[in-house]
Amino acid sequence: MRSILSALAVLLSLVLAAAALPTLWLQANVVQEQGFVALAAPLGADAEFQQALSQAAGTTVATSLDLPLGLGSLVEPLVAKAAAALNTDPGYPEAWTQTLARSHRLSVSAPGTPEAPETMALDVAPLLGLVVDRLAASVGADVKAPETVQIPVGSAANRAVVSRVAQAGPWGVWLAAGSAVALVAGLVLARRRSTTLLLAGLGLAVVSAGWKIAAGAAAAMVEAVDTGNPVAQLFKDRFVQAATENLDGWILAGAITAGVLVLTGAAARLAVRRSA
Repeated sequence: MRSILSALAVLLSLVLAAAALPTLWLQANVVQEQGFVALAAPLGADAEFQQALSQAAGTTVATSLDLPLGLGSLVEPLVAKAAAALNTDPGYPEAWTQTLARSHRLSVSAPGTPEAPETMALDVAPLLGLVVDRLAASVGADVKAPETVQIPVGSAANRAVVSRVAQAGPWGVWLAAGSAVALVAGLVLARRRSTTLLLAGLGLAVVSAGWKIAAGAAAAMVEAVDTGNPVAQLFKDRFVQAATENLDGWILAGAITAGVLVLTGAAARLAVRRSA
């Protein structure tokens, strides 16, 4: 009976661990604004993304500004010049950080609010503000930047998934704690603890492989979404790449933990045999 209870406890530990790691990762890197900004911040230095962003900024500014009468045809080259120099502006890093923070609040932190879009969105208004400031200095006129410029990044279905993840995020700590408690219970109940520890490590190795497979499938699913916008498409693809690389580090930690459990269990089992 003890052996059965031990096996069930270890199995429960593995199931909880399988759910805990992705939940904790999503909470730290998607649900929490600070983690999301830190993960996406390097995208602002990507040369291809900067070029697409500059082109989109020029087009958006030229079509959305309420310019004084007679200035419309005169400012087009100035807008293009200001947009081309967007990434060299001293305020670009801060504006990019603000863009990510505002986008996170729209897409993750404030679901259901009047200002929140139905889909995932990137609010590039802080970046366009830099272009507008340069334009205003060039023409010597009071030019106001739009308060918000939202570029759809994902579908409504993606937004719904993120909302569910945000609700489940706080459970990650409890899932991890439950996994640890179940493993300890399994070892306490086990007749051969060294064998149980070894098998738990092998089970965690299988779970780690499952994490890797699931992460690849999720990344492929997100990459298959066509945003219809070059800036949004590049942001989505680069963010998925950064997220996958970051998650791989978490999965590697899980695999290393599995290896430690296997080696510890094997060493303990060998020691028991030698002492017998």
